[in-house]
Amino acid sequence: MNEPYPPLSETLARVDELCRLLRASRDNVLDVTRLSRATGLTGGVVELLLAGGSVDPVDPETMVRERVRFLFEHYDRGDLNQVPALAAAIKQTPTWTKKLVLGQAKPNIFVGAALCKHYGIDSEFLTDFPEDALNRELRKILFDLELKADPGKTLADLGVAHVSRRNPFGDPDLTALARMVAEIVKEELRPVTHRLDRLELPESDR
Repeated sequence: MNEPYPPLSETLARVDELCRLLRASRDNVLDVTRLSRATGLTGGVVELLLAGGSVDPVDPETMVRERVRFLFEHYDRGDLNQVPALAAAIKQTPTWTKKLVLGQAKPNIFVGAALCKHYGIDSEFLTDFPEDALNRELRKILFDLELKADPGKTLADLGVAHVSRRNPFGDPDLTALARMVAEIVKEELRPVTHRLDRLELPESDR
Protein backbone atom coordinates (compact mmCIF):
# COMPACT_ATOMS: atom_id res chain seq x y z
CA MET A 1 0.00 0.00 0.00
CA ASN A 2 1.32 3.45 -0.90
CA GLU A 3 1.91 5.88 1.93
CA PRO A 4 -0.46 8.87 1.86
CA TYR A 5 0.83 12.10 0.38
CA PRO A 6 1.72 14.98 2.71
CA PRO A 7 -1.02 17.63 2.87
CA LEU A 8 -1.51 19.88 -0.15
CA SER A 9 -0.22 22.87 1.83
CA GLU A 10 3.11 21.10 2.45
CA THR A 11 3.42 20.10 -1.19
CA LEU A 12 2.79 23.68 -2.32
CA ALA A 13 5.29 25.04 0.20
CA ARG A 14 7.98 22.67 -1.08
CA VAL A 15 7.16 23.52 -4.70
CA ASP A 16 7.51 27.23 -3.91
CA GLU A 17 10.81 26.59 -2.14
CA LEU A 18 12.22 24.71 -5.11
CA CYS A 19 10.95 27.30 -7.57
CA ARG A 20 12.91 29.94 -5.67
CA LEU A 21 15.98 27.70 -5.53
CA LEU A 22 15.83 26.94 -9.25
CA ARG A 23 14.73 30.47 -10.14
CA ALA A 24 11.77 29.01 -11.96
CA SER A 25 8.50 30.81 -12.58
CA ARG A 26 5.75 29.41 -10.37
CA ASP A 27 3.15 30.19 -13.04
CA ASN A 28 5.10 28.21 -15.62
CA VAL A 29 5.71 25.28 -13.29
CA LEU A 30 2.13 25.18 -12.06
CA ASP A 31 0.34 25.55 -15.37
CA VAL A 32 -3.35 25.89 -14.54
CA THR A 33 -4.59 24.56 -17.88
CA ARG A 34 -2.47 21.42 -17.67
CA LEU A 35 -3.40 20.83 -14.03
CA SER A 36 -7.08 21.28 -14.85
CA ARG A 37 -6.85 18.70 -17.62
CA ALA A 38 -4.93 16.24 -15.43
CA THR A 39 -7.30 16.51 -12.46
CA GLY A 40 -10.71 17.12 -14.00
CA LEU A 41 -11.04 20.29 -11.90
CA THR A 42 -12.09 23.60 -13.37
CA GLY A 43 -9.42 26.22 -13.86
CA GLY A 44 -11.05 28.35 -11.18
CA VAL A 45 -10.86 25.57 -8.60
CA VAL A 46 -7.22 24.87 -9.48
CA GLU A 47 -6.33 28.55 -9.08
CA LEU A 48 -8.18 28.73 -5.76
CA LEU A 49 -6.35 25.70 -4.36
CA LEU A 50 -2.97 26.88 -5.65
CA ALA A 51 -3.57 30.16 -3.83
CA GLY A 52 -4.08 28.26 -0.58
CA GLY A 53 -7.85 28.43 -0.60
CA SER A 54 -10.34 25.65 0.00
CA VAL A 55 -13.40 24.43 -1.85
CA ASP A 56 -16.83 23.60 -0.52
CA PRO A 57 -17.55 19.92 0.22
CA VAL A 58 -18.62 18.02 -2.88
CA ASP A 59 -21.09 15.18 -3.25
CA PRO A 60 -19.06 12.08 -4.26
CA GLU A 61 -21.65 10.78 -6.73
CA THR A 62 -22.02 14.14 -8.44
CA MET A 63 -18.24 14.50 -8.57
CA VAL A 64 -17.76 11.11 -10.25
CA ARG A 65 -20.43 11.87 -12.86
CA GLU A 66 -18.81 15.22 -13.64
CA ARG A 67 -15.37 13.64 -13.97
CA VAL A 68 -16.73 11.10 -16.46
CA ARG A 69 -18.28 13.89 -18.50
CA PHE A 70 -15.00 15.79 -18.32
CA LEU A 71 -13.12 12.79 -19.72
CA PHE A 72 -15.53 12.35 -22.60
CA GLU A 73 -15.59 16.04 -23.46
CA HIS A 74 -11.81 16.35 -23.26
CA TYR A 75 -10.66 13.14 -24.94
CA ASP A 76 -13.59 12.56 -27.30
CA ARG A 77 -14.56 16.23 -27.69
CA GLY A 78 -18.08 15.34 -26.57
CA ASP A 79 -18.68 13.60 -29.90
CA LEU A 80 -21.52 11.14 -29.36
CA ASN A 81 -20.40 9.28 -32.47
CA GLN A 82 -17.55 7.99 -30.29
CA VAL A 83 -19.95 6.33 -27.84
CA PRO A 84 -20.03 2.91 -29.58
CA ALA A 85 -16.23 2.66 -29.47
CA LEU A 86 -16.17 3.70 -25.82
CA ALA A 87 -18.96 1.24 -25.02
CA ALA A 88 -16.94 -1.57 -26.56
CA ALA A 89 -13.85 -0.53 -24.59
CA ILE A 90 -15.67 -0.58 -21.24
CA LYS A 91 -17.85 -3.59 -22.19
CA GLN A 92 -21.19 -1.83 -21.79
CA THR A 93 -24.11 -1.17 -24.13
CA PRO A 94 -24.01 1.98 -26.26
CA THR A 95 -27.35 3.09 -24.78
CA TRP A 96 -26.09 2.97 -21.20
CA THR A 97 -22.70 4.41 -22.16
CA LYS A 98 -24.42 7.40 -23.73
CA LYS A 99 -26.22 8.03 -20.44
CA LEU A 100 -22.89 7.67 -18.66
CA VAL A 101 -21.07 10.32 -20.69
CA LEU A 102 -24.05 12.67 -20.41
CA GLY A 103 -23.91 12.44 -16.63
CA GLN A 104 -27.16 10.51 -16.38
CA ALA A 105 -25.59 7.31 -15.03
CA LYS A 106 -22.90 6.54 -12.48
CA PRO A 107 -20.13 4.03 -13.18
CA ASN A 108 -19.53 1.18 -10.77
CA ILE A 109 -16.01 0.35 -9.65
CA PHE A 110 -15.36 -1.94 -12.63
CA VAL A 111 -16.60 0.53 -15.23
CA GLY A 112 -14.64 3.29 -13.51
CA ALA A 113 -11.45 1.24 -13.74
CA ALA A 114 -12.16 0.45 -17.41
CA LEU A 115 -12.69 4.15 -18.16
CA CYS A 116 -9.40 5.12 -16.53
CA LYS A 117 -7.58 2.38 -18.42
CA HIS A 118 -9.19 3.41 -21.72
CA TYR A 119 -8.19 7.04 -21.32
CA GLY A 120 -4.77 6.22 -19.86
CA ILE A 121 -5.20 8.14 -16.61
CA ASP A 122 -4.61 7.48 -12.92
CA SER A 123 -7.12 5.10 -11.35
CA GLU A 124 -7.88 7.73 -8.69
CA PHE A 125 -8.98 10.30 -11.26
CA LEU A 126 -12.70 9.69 -10.81
CA THR A 127 -12.74 9.45 -7.02
CA ASP A 128 -10.12 11.85 -5.64
CA PHE A 129 -11.59 14.90 -3.92
CA PRO A 130 -10.34 18.24 -5.32
CA GLU A 131 -7.47 18.76 -2.85
CA ASP A 132 -6.31 15.16 -3.28
CA ALA A 133 -6.58 15.32 -7.07
CA LEU A 134 -4.43 18.45 -7.24
CA ASN A 135 -1.97 17.11 -4.69
CA ARG A 136 -1.57 13.93 -6.75
CA GLU A 137 -0.50 15.91 -9.79
CA LEU A 138 1.65 18.34 -7.80
CA ARG A 139 3.63 15.43 -6.36
CA LYS A 140 4.66 14.53 -9.91
CA ILE A 141 5.78 18.10 -10.53
CA LEU A 142 7.54 18.14 -7.18
CA PHE A 143 9.51 15.03 -8.11
CA ASP A 144 10.76 16.70 -11.30
CA LEU A 145 11.78 19.79 -9.33
CA GLU A 146 13.57 17.70 -6.70
CA LEU A 147 15.42 15.88 -9.46
CA LYS A 148 16.58 19.16 -11.01
CA ALA A 149 17.56 20.64 -7.66
CA ASP A 150 19.52 17.65 -6.33
CA PRO A 151 19.61 14.69 -8.72
CA GLY A 152 22.06 12.73 -6.58
CA LYS A 153 19.88 12.83 -3.48
CA THR A 154 16.69 12.12 -5.43
CA LEU A 155 18.16 9.06 -7.12
CA ALA A 156 19.63 7.86 -3.83
CA ASP A 157 16.22 8.18 -2.19
CA LEU A 158 14.71 6.20 -5.04
CA GLY A 159 17.32 3.49 -4.54
CA VAL A 160 16.51 3.20 -0.85
CA ALA A 161 12.81 2.99 -1.62
CA HIS A 162 13.47 0.31 -4.23
CA VAL A 163 15.57 -1.80 -1.87
CA SER A 164 12.98 -1.50 0.89
CA ARG A 165 10.33 -2.93 -1.42
CA ARG A 166 12.44 -5.96 -2.40
CA ASN A 167 11.73 -9.38 -1.00
CA PRO A 168 13.73 -9.63 2.26
CA PHE A 169 14.46 -13.30 1.61
CA GLY A 170 16.27 -12.69 -1.67
CA ASP A 171 16.12 -14.42 -5.03
CA PRO A 172 16.90 -17.98 -3.84
CA ASP A 173 13.69 -18.11 -1.84
CA LEU A 174 11.74 -16.64 -4.75
CA THR A 175 13.08 -19.49 -6.88
CA ALA A 176 12.06 -22.02 -4.24
CA LEU A 177 8.62 -20.47 -4.07
CA ALA A 178 8.26 -20.70 -7.84
CA ARG A 179 9.22 -24.38 -7.72
CA MET A 180 6.71 -25.03 -4.95
CA VAL A 181 3.92 -23.37 -6.95
CA ALA A 182 4.91 -25.39 -10.01
CA GLU A 183 4.68 -28.61 -7.99
CA ILE A 184 1.25 -27.65 -6.65
CA VAL A 185 0.00 -26.88 -10.14
CA LYS A 186 1.43 -30.15 -11.43
CA GLU A 187 -0.36 -32.11 -8.68
CA GLU A 188 -3.63 -30.29 -9.40
CA LEU A 189 -3.33 -31.07 -13.10
CA ARG A 190 -2.27 -34.69 -12.65
CA PRO A 191 -5.83 -36.13 -12.96
CA VAL A 192 -6.44 -34.09 -16.10
CA THR A 193 -3.10 -35.14 -17.57
CA HIS A 194 -3.88 -38.76 -16.80
CA ARG A 195 -7.24 -38.54 -18.60
CA LEU A 196 -5.61 -36.88 -21.62
CA ASP A 197 -2.94 -39.58 -21.71
CA ARG A 198 -5.64 -42.25 -21.69
CA LEU A 199 -7.44 -40.57 -24.58
CA GLU A 200 -4.28 -40.89 -26.66
CA LEU A 201 -4.01 -44.65 -26.01
CA PRO A 202 -5.58 -47.21 -28.36
CA GLU A 203 -9.04 -48.19 -27.15
CA SER A 204 -7.85 -51.71 -26.22
CA ASP A 205 -5.21 -50.28 -23.84
CA ARG A 206 -7.53 -47.91 -21.94
